[in-house]
Amino acid sequence: MAGQQFSDRDGGSSETNGRDHSLGQVDKEPNTSNLEDLLPSRRLRALLLVADSPFMSVLLMIFGSGVANGKDIVRSFSVGKDLEDMFVQFAIECIKYDDRTKRSLSHVTRVIVDMFTMRALNAEHLHLKDDPDADFTSHRIEKSLDRMLPCSEAMKNTQMILVPMLQHNHWVLYVVNRIMKCIHIIDSNPYGNETNFTRWQDFHQQAVTIRGKSVRFNKLMMNRLTSALQRVRPNSGFPKFGNWEFKFEHEAPRMKYGSNDCGFF
Repeated sequence: MAGQQFSDRDGGSSETNGRDHSLGQVDKEPNTSNLEDLLPSRRLRALLLVADSPFMSVLLMIFGSGVANGKDIVRSFSVGKDLEDMFVQFAIECIKYDDRTKRSLSHVTRVIVDMFTMRALNAEHLHLKDDPDADFTSHRIEKSLDRMLPCSEAMKNTQMILVPMLQHNHWVLYVVNRIMKCIHIIDSNPYGNETNFTRWQDFHQQAVTIRGKSVRFNKLMMNRLTSALQRVRPNSGFPKFGNWEFKFEHEAPRMKYGSNDCGFF
């Protein structure tokens, strides 16, 4: 979301002023006349954005089962473009790999919901185009969760479930905290006077209509997730969290008003 009131239009959100953009979006297209002076990542971006770039069909990223060519990168990293969820999935795979190999953390102490499961959770909006009469089924959620979750015994050690979520082209993160028994909301949108005094509740508690019934978006997503989790891992010991309190994290990094890099957060 581009730092303003929420609507059905396409948009993202951005980044703090001090963050290193690296391959991320910048305020203007790069100057390709002095490529040698750019950081390698910025140099690659500049080469990708020139007319008739030879890198469009070249495989440039591969991690796990994910691959991306130059065209994929341009669609997400050009000025004004929204981050494709394939790159969110790349980030998830990298974090999981680091947890297992670099940080000496058991990979089951936290679970990160992947993009397939996220899209199944929010299917009416992302697949069914907000049709209030859409015939939603939980089968896709359960099938996706069953594939990605550790076994029930391993999940007894799980302390957090991280849920990246895309709604109206705005990326946010919900963190189900088993220790504190709450759900943290990490959102880069600068709510307040910069956004015509839009509140975080206006986005996260927005009403959505499901089969004629109005429900709050954040409650709907978490109720679907906890219900599916109980069905696919009934012996995991992870408590039901559909009624846990939502805590908006005011100290989370904030986007720069008017940009759309929420996915990079």
